[in-house]
Amino acid sequence: MKILNRFIKLIISSLFSILILSSCSKENPIIDNSDNSFKMLVATGENHSELSVIEQPSGKIINANLLSSPIYSEINKKEISRIAVYGSHIYALIPEAYKIFIYNRWNYNFIDSISFENEKIMPIDIAFSNATDAYLIFKDYSKVAIVDIKFYKTSRFIDIGESPSSIAYYSGKILITNNTSNTVSIINSQNYTFENEIQVSASPLQIVVAPNSPIASIICGKNALIDSNATDIPNAKIDILDLSQLKITRSFDLRSPIFDANKIYPSGASISSNNILIVATQHGLFKSNIKTLSLPILTKKYGVKAITSTPIQDKFLIIDSESKGKIISPITVETEMELNLPLNIGTMVII
Repeated sequence: MKILNRFIKLIISSLFSILILSSCSKENPIIDNSDNSFKMLVATGENHSELSVIEQPSGKIINANLLSSPIYSEINKKEISRIAVYGSHIYALIPEAYKIFIYNRWNYNFIDSISFENEKIMPIDIAFSNATDAYLIFKDYSKVAIVDIKFYKTSRFIDIGESPSSIAYYSGKILITNNTSNTVSIINSQNYTFENEIQVSASPLQIVVAPNSPIASIICGKNALIDSNATDIPNAKIDILDLSQLKITRSFDLRSPIFDANKIYPSGASISSNNILIVATQHGLFKSNIKTLSLPILTKKYGVKAITSTPIQDKFLIIDSESKGKIISPITVETEMELNLPLNIGTMVII
């Protein structure tokens, strides 16, 4: 009897195993129901003056406007020029209000603000060197401010070049592009001193630092579509800055068989961890490998309004003329995810 019971148990066990294996076959694959959703902060509304939290790819609005409280009535629909996320905080830069508003990254509660109203200077970009120090540049103001982000107070100003346009951090150095003086200012963030200034191509707009290489790309050129007073339009260029030597090692024109470099207007750039640089322009996306210094090639032929990197498997996020938003691969520059965003958005960041 014991032998018979063991035999029956063996048969049942074998049948159960066959059933499990068949359910995992190609005809009946296991479905991965993992959640691919993420949240974005975007400047929306009239004049891009509203700060919204939107879930992707569903398009669900988590918070319609972080600036909706009556305490923000002083802003009066002024544009948010930059959104930055660092640690547990969100920083919204509003140049025409001379202010930065700071929020909790997790519950979106207002924390504090930093005002430059007394100085009447407009913050346009920010970089963080550590948990206590942030560096701010201002529109048409030849100084960088060092801000204590534990107490939200400005500690000092340092002289830089004319018309700063972007700022980045790399290994104890603050790097600032100066659009009018055609330079990059180098600030030592360990002793808070001006260290050096490097000459670059005409009209540097943005500096982007490679995540895994001591290389930065400087995107240069005027945007005549935005700057109606632009007359002498320089060639759109990519300068390669060797951060270990602090010197320009190579420079490329942004051009295509159809459009000359002085007809290309860059609007933004980003670098992936495998050194793929993508530059957004009114004619499309230019792609280059900054480590092998390959010539930039026009890979997508449509206007791109904005581009940023994402923490999602090292992809790029673009806002283009054909969709509300896309996640694209840095290698193939092909669409990997369609997004659901308002049609008229300004600056953006994934949180």
